[in-house]
Amino acid sequence: MSENRKASRRNVALVISNLEFGGAQRQLVELANNLSRDRFDVHVYSLSEYVPLAQALNLCPTRLRVVKKKSKYDLSVVPRLAALFREHNISLAHAFLFDAEIATRLACAISPVSVMIGSERNSDYIVKNNQKLAYWITKGLRNLCIANSHSGAEFNSKVLRYPASHYRVVHNCVDTVRFFPREKSQTRQRLGLRDRDFVIGMFASIKPQKNHEMLLKAIQLNSTLRNNVKILFVGDVLHMGAQETVSYSDKIRRMVLDFSLGEVCEFLGNREDLEFIYPACDITVLPSHFEGLPNVVLESFASGVPSIVTDVSDNAMIVADGVDGFVVQPNDTEALSANISRLYTDEKLRKK
Repeated sequence: MSENRKASRRNVALVISNLEFGGAQRQLVELANNLSRDRFDVHVYSLSEYVPLAQALNLCPTRLRVVKKKSKYDLSVVPRLAALFREHNISLAHAFLFDAEIATRLACAISPVSVMIGSERNSDYIVKNNQKLAYWITKGLRNLCIANSHSGAEFNSKVLRYPASHYRVVHNCVDTVRFFPREKSQTRQRLGLRDRDFVIGMFASIKPQKNHEMLLKAIQLNSTLRNNVKILFVGDVLHMGAQETVSYSDKIRRMVLDFSLGEVCEFLGNREDLEFIYPACDITVLPSHFEGLPNVVLESFASGVPSIVTDVSDNAMIVADGVDGFVVQPNDTEALSANISRLYTDEKLRKK
């Protein structure tokens, strides 16, 4: 590359709490991999050593650096992050998730970084008082916020009192080279599933937000849904048991036993072969309490699989009710059960 082209590129930092199997993390990987190399020199900084998605980054290994937080309130991460900004001559920093955003705001304030971009990946959730305080103290240090949903931008603006002009909505993307319809029998053989099974996939971290209980209750409501039905729970607890995911996982597994669904449910954990699991499903279900714009619905559609979702965030924008899936109200277990039954009994509708 010529010296002139090198000089014209902008050095960009993407900062995140960790690189576990989560929606924000997967979108950071897509962004890092697809930013123009002619225009941007990309660096990724993680505040945790837990980086299983690092193998998906198409970057030189030296472009991924860990700035480890030694404790929940480890403020030393700020000057260490600022030092990397100076070392790599970063001019623009984009942060994902709460602790990474606060650390990045403060690090930008003591380094030559000229633009700090935050993010909003959800909407209509509870912002804790200590989080509100940290956001307010650093409010003037953010230049722009990118939200992955219109509802997320509105929610963030309402809570943090930024004007609407402060936000840009960029919906999540899906890699259609990786996710596309595949032959169902072959994908099922990989998973030990039968052709006659009716397979329901729920692709989500096992955390309260995702509302696994609603799906289990919907199956419990209709005894016919136990015949040749398999539910694949794809995902696992969060790193270090964040967001009470360990106790929640225990609760879900107890429900499976209490509802006598042990033969129906399979917990697959975090998987790197999602492109082969979606096409093995007849439908996917995402009964979340709140969302941003879920990757899993886009990936399900790209794989040719209809989805049932709750009417939260921008879900109804991407799922046309009755056309390419169904939209039900949050916690309306009866509606979820009825729509699952409808797709279970009507193969033509599923294919349509």
